[in-house]
Amino acid sequence: FISGEQPLTIIPKRRIETLELICGTINEMRAAIPTEVPFWLAMYLKKRSMCRVQIPAWMEPENLENSLVEERKHNESFANLP
Repeated sequence: FISGEQPLTIIPKRRIETLELICGTINEMRAAIPTEVPFWLAMYLKKRSMCRVQIPAWMEPENLENSLVEERKHNESFANLP
């Protein structure tokens, strides 16, 4: 449940009006303008083909490779991730 509130950057495919939710208000989103929303909302909009999700910087292949190299050097601990 904790990860559901983590912010993700999305790029809406069309205009999405302001959303009044129990957890708060999500401001209007305009097409092709990156917007930060909670993880759960990003997945909801993606499933309905209303946006594209931008991959967080720490999940880019070269950053993951660096983390893997670090973990192989230090077998007793995991690499730091955000």
